[in-house]
Amino acid sequence: MSSQTTNQTTSQTDRTDRGNRTNQGGQTTHHTLSILVGNKPGTLTRVTSLFARRGYNIEALVVGQTEDPARSRITMIVGVEGTPLEQIIKQTMKLINVVDVRELPPNSTISQELRRGAHGTYLLKN
Repeated sequence: MSSQTTNQTTSQTDRTDRGNRTNQGGQTTHHTLSILVGNKPGTLTRVTSLFARRGYNIEALVVGQTEDPARSRITMIVGVEGTPLEQIIKQTMKLINVVDVRELPPNSTISQELRRGAHGTYLLKN
């Protein structure tokens, strides 16, 4: 097998594995993040694009205006390992219009409700 073929195979494997971040037990670790942002056009795109560029899967996403009309809150469940979570939080904080980023405890009501919705337990009705 030529070195060029080996490099292509490795490159394809890297691209495939990028979105499947797992812990040592082989399970994807899910974290709930609450991101307070300025209510400006394009902010949601910048935040979600950051996660997509890094190969993280967004399992659930909820966005809503806060009591302050100038701010919105993005709540998302992402599948990551513990170590890169700190890095992606720091990178999110550097984005324009991001005010605050917090990880919510896994047993919080918001985390539990989002997980149920992300796994299709609830159906939206008109």
